[in-house]
Amino acid sequence: GAVIQIELQRLDEWIGARTDIARRYDEAFADLIQRGVVLGGPRPNQNAYYKYALCLPTSTACLEEALQEAGIETERIYPNLVPDQEPYKNGELDHRIDGTLA
Repeated sequence: GAVIQIELQRLDEWIGARTDIARRYDEAFADLIQRGVVLGGPRPNQNAYYKYALCLPTSTACLEEALQEAGIETERIYPNLVPDQEPYKNGELDHRIDGTLA
């Protein structure tokens, strides 16, 4: 209880700092928009930026390699779309798109 109360007092400060970092990433990656990359921030009142995500239109291998060579950690959080994952592809599980079964 007490630790959480102390951390909650700093939550807005932490989210603000993460939002500032996300804004700097957006500025640094702005040139990628013309290549179809969707940037990950800032979206006021929508994200606390635990991670900054880029959505890439094609393979991520070149970007991952370049970032890793620069000492920047990368991670594929969702390497496959939900409909492309095995349980959905082979019909074991239903999935919904826009509120209807696909």
